[in-house]
Amino acid sequence: MEDDEAHEQADRDRIFKRFDTNGDGKRSTTELGDCLKTLGSLTSYEVKRMMDEIDTDSDDYISYHEFELPRQREPTKLSGVGFLERTPFFSIV
Repeated sequence: MEDDEAHEQADRDRIFKRFDTNGDGKRSTTELGDCLKTLGSLTSYEVKRMMDEIDTDSDDYISYHEFELPRQREPTKLSGVGFLERTPFFSIV
């Protein structure tokens, strides 16, 4: 069981780092948008909605801590239950 958790954590770390293109330890709106476009998913409006939901400290970046939060909470405040969970960005985690 611990091996599974360690493997999942390593996967999340790898995914976060892959899309942190400038290596500053946080993901900007641009990096989030580029990531989602690579995965072939959301519109610019939906990226903004996600950013508004995930960026809990309103600094216009997603920290690793904020990246982990959607996995730890109930379906999002965004209209449509499970909006974040339905996006490829979070389903690959």
